[in-house]
Amino acid sequence: MERINRTINLHGASPHIFRHSYATLLNDAGASVKTIQAIIGHSDVQTTINRYVHSREDKKQEAVRSVNEMLAVQRVEQY
Repeated sequence: MERINRTINLHGASPHIFRHSYATLLNDAGASVKTIQAIIGHSDVQTTINRYVHSREDKKQEAVRSVNEMLAVQRVEQY
């Protein structure tokens, strides 16, 4: 990690941080929680989902936009 950090600045990121990022990206890619659990190596799926998989701001905004679009379509169909 030190050699890599000298080549490209990791800004303090550690293997543990990459583990969290990887779990989150697996989730965003549509992997099941059980698959993520198996890859990360946890015995308890709750640890995987509650501590390692994080919501991303862009994904939250995307979800809100999607629901807003669904509601807008429903309003138009009512008239």
